[in-house]
Amino acid sequence: MISKRLRSDRGPSTRLGITWQALNNLVNEKSGISPKMSIRLSKAFGSSPKLWVGLEMDYDLAKVEKDSDTINVKRITRRAATGG
Repeated sequence: MISKRLRSDRGPSTRLGITWQALNNLVNEKSGISPKMSIRLSKAFGSSPKLWVGLEMDYDLAKVEKDSDTINVKRITRRAATGG
């Protein structure tokens, strides 16, 4: 399991400049990838912050789309939008 390994090796969190707990929360889906974290990850892995923010957005959207049938919205038509 990843979190057991992270508990014994604090190197990854140190290299990212964050606490072990912050990394643990990220790995265990208790927190998401913030813009600041995306910069840390991009510097650590030689990638783009947009990649990490995009991955987080895709993940968040996929979670919400599973329950999209429970979101009740009335369609806005041009007539309703203009008050006519």
